Amino acid sequence: MAAEQRRTRTGPAASTTVVRALAVVLAGGALAACGQGVTPAGEYVPPTPVSVSRAVTSTSTEGAPSVRVSGLSDGDRVKAEQEIRGTAAGLSRHLQLWVVVRDVRAGVFRPQDDAISPETWGNWSVRARFGGEKARGGRYEVLVVAATTKAGNVFYQYLYATAGKDGPGLEDLPRGVRTLADVTVTRS
Repeated sequence: MAAEQRRTRTGPAASTTVVRALAVVLAGGALAACGQGVTPAGEYVPPTPVSVSRAVTSTSTEGAPSVRVSGLSDGDRVKAEQEIRGTAAGLSRHLQLWVVVRDVRAGVFRPQDDAISPETWGNWSVRARFGGEKARGGRYEVLVVAATTKAGNVFYQYLYATAGKDGPGLEDLPRGVRTLADVTVTRS
């Protein structure tokens, strides 16, 4: 009886089991990049809520995205409009990279211009806005986030609705967004 229990499965049923297991592993890895996953039974696990607390810049480890903001450090002073530059590597092609500016005083998030398309070697830049004339002295967080297509669509809808104006901002980041890097600056 014990020998019968140790038999390995062969044939189409075994192949299907292996393919399903591989699909779960691959899907779990792709979704883990944005805080989502798949259980061993193949069930979808929704994204974890995004915290507004200080995010940790991803380090360059195998399979993890690495995003850095260059030429801008915590405490720097910025103009009303300024170009933000950085590098990105290891981002899943199923995710979009965005720069979002959080007005600390108002507590709102404003996606900037468009999803970032890093060049082949990973460099990116985007023009960011830090409030109007009355915003001098205000504190802002520059967030570089990975967004699912659905979350990116929320950003696009906001940009379309505000048509390049300094709109009211989003009260929360949409589901499917994960902060990869951030810098806190002050408006000059």
